[in-house]
Amino acid sequence: MKKHFQIVFFVFLSFSAFAQNQKDTVVVKKNKCNTGIFISIGINTTQYFSNVFYNYLYNTMGSNIHRAFIPTTDNYKVNSNALVFNYNKSSLEQVLGFGLELNPSRFKKLNHIIETSFMRFSEDYSYSDNFTEESVDVSNGWWADVYDTVQTKYNQTIFNFAYKFQPTFKFIFFSLGINCSVNLIKATQQKKEQINFRGYHLQDPPYAYSQNNISDTANNLHYINFPLQLGVGGCVKIKRVILKPAFYFTPFFIKGYNFYNTSIDILYEFKKH
Repeated sequence: MKKHFQIVFFVFLSFSAFAQNQKDTVVVKKNKCNTGIFISIGINTTQYFSNVFYNYLYNTMGSNIHRAFIPTTDNYKVNSNALVFNYNKSSLEQVLGFGLELNPSRFKKLNHIIETSFMRFSEDYSYSDNFTEESVDVSNGWWADVYDTVQTKYNQTIFNFAYKFQPTFKFIFFSLGINCSVNLIKATQQKKEQINFRGYHLQDPPYAYSQNNISDTANNLHYINFPLQLGVGGCVKIKRVILKPAFYFTPFFIKGYNFYNTSIDILYEFKKH
């Protein structure tokens, strides 16, 4: 009798352990996160709404030093006019990206996106900068009217790392994300400078001359920003492949421009819902 009781007790313990293991398996299965990979192809429009970005290039390139001559007296000053920038207000660029989509089984309509994208484009701009240098002394003084005309070309490469939260309602999704945007710029600049010089000595007659200078400058610049991104799109599902055309808006207020991106994601799900 005792032996039978031991056998029954052993079977009960084995069944309990098996049932608990099955329960844990079910829980894990229910909480499992579905995943998918995607590539993204799109067109981006950059819209410049102020001169902030070009002022940044101007200051970083070292072009803002209003000094054609080294002052020899303390009575030295510069009178500068406002800068005039000329550039394209908008530009088109191609965007290529890829990433990972995470979809919790318990919340199938709440998607989490991790994406890396790449964009490269070339632009140019020009500006004019006119100013007057003056050094006045009782016995020795001079004035110089300086006219600068600058042409600059630059290549800008942008690496973007983004997280997006995308709730889906039927065939439409909304997107809210934050980006880490790494901007690498290689710029070449040519400055043409015309100087009209006038001077005098107390015991000599006034004198004047003009000269033209040309100088070239090359520089590598970089900066990082963390803009928010808003978007809306749709889903077209073909078995495990999902096409997601979308429109995204990314403001870069600190640098004076906005991104408008139209793209399509081609997503492959590892597990069919």
